[in-house]
Amino acid sequence: MVRGVNIVYTRKYILERDGSAVWEALVDSLPSDAAKQHWREIATMIREYPFSSFKAMIDAIAKKKGVSDADGSAELYYYMADQTLNLIYKIFFKLGSVSFVLSKYPQLWRRFFSFGALDVMEIVERRALLRFTVPEVAVDWVHSACFGFSKRAITLAGGSNVTQKETSRERLPSGEWQVLVQLGWDS
Repeated sequence: MVRGVNIVYTRKYILERDGSAVWEALVDSLPSDAAKQHWREIATMIREYPFSSFKAMIDAIAKKKGVSDADGSAELYYYMADQTLNLIYKIFFKLGSVSFVLSKYPQLWRRFFSFGALDVMEIVERRALLRFTVPEVAVDWVHSACFGFSKRAITLAGGSNVTQKETSRERLPSGEWQVLVQLGWDS
């Protein structure tokens, strides 16, 4: 399940950038009536929605832009990170270090998702290793979400030229997947 914040800010992102006609076309293109209903109803920040409905919209956005899911949604996640951080947090992050900002990632994860986990394995100089534990439906989505959120957080803390590389992907006995992602940046 995804928290309503994902739904609210995805809708806001599309409406601000592309307008209501594009928004309606995206919703109409969704594969199921249930997904269409989730995107047409009034979303609330505190409600939870099926990940499949959220992922269907991410796929529709990428298809509209003619790019991969990862490339198409990284910009959306950057926007979401920017929108959800209030002014106090933004100032606090600007005064803090990249390491401090990245250490807060597990809290950010819980703000957006009620499934899986994100652990910060290490932060050394201009490099960090993150571990995502997610259900199979979310494995291919980790890359873009991580890059969009990371790029915004790292730039807020004064970093630049953010890079990301998946270092491993493994199916766990529980059926979930563990994905290790290495981030890099310049100071």
